[in-house]
Amino acid sequence: MTKILLILLLVLLIGAVVISCSEKPPLRGMTHAPASPTPVLLSRARPALTFDLGKDLPLLARGWCTVRPATHESEPGSARVWLALYGHEKGCVVTAVCDGENRWEWLSGEHTAFPVLRSMRQDMGRRTLFENLMVLDRSQDPFCADREDGVCLVYRARLLQELDTTEVIVEYHEDLAGDLVQDIAFANDYLNDFQRRARSAVRIRMLETAEADALAEGMEKMDTLDKGISRRALARWTGMMHQKGRL
Repeated sequence: MTKILLILLLVLLIGAVVISCSEKPPLRGMTHAPASPTPVLLSRARPALTFDLGKDLPLLARGWCTVRPATHESEPGSARVWLALYGHEKGCVVTAVCDGENRWEWLSGEHTAFPVLRSMRQDMGRRTLFENLMVLDRSQDPFCADREDGVCLVYRARLLQELDTTEVIVEYHEDLAGDLVQDIAFANDYLNDFQRRARSAVRIRMLETAEADALAEGMEKMDTLDKGISRRALARWTGMMHQKGRL
């Protein structure tokens, strides 16, 4: 009789936990910020964050997928990418939260997935935002698969969370005219103007608990990311990983 009661109590406890978890918003999803009609990605990890967008940035794609980023070890890493992609007249804006799985974490904040033209750091309290300007061609850029040639000038800001198991990325892309490509590294005025446009178009915003809870009330689960975005290209785009405790 005692064993039966214990089993019943265990079943009830498991049921209560399942119901409690099902009532909570997902850790990653889309929501509507009060200041913008365009849905944005919300991360309820600690600390919670979302993304502030400029005007006239229609949502093009959103979703999650698993990727296998490169490592210095004998096997590829494992990560889940939550992504929202927006368009503008000159290119696109990318917001992403990338979670390492199975003891995989991201390389240091200074690590860059591609060669850079300019590197910067921005203090965000206890965290550092790493900013880079770079040029990507079609083979490197997972978000321009519909373009046969040409290159993009890209602003990327990257922030590490959760003891480096989560990285947060924002990018601002503009098509770069062919006559600018060769000497773009020396075009400081052009790069400064581009950087200002990028920072005004998208930024990471950390959230206090009350605001995160309020945004989570309208949070929607995300579907699988459209297959038109290459998983292989996306894995390279996210950067390199290593197993926890190994460098």
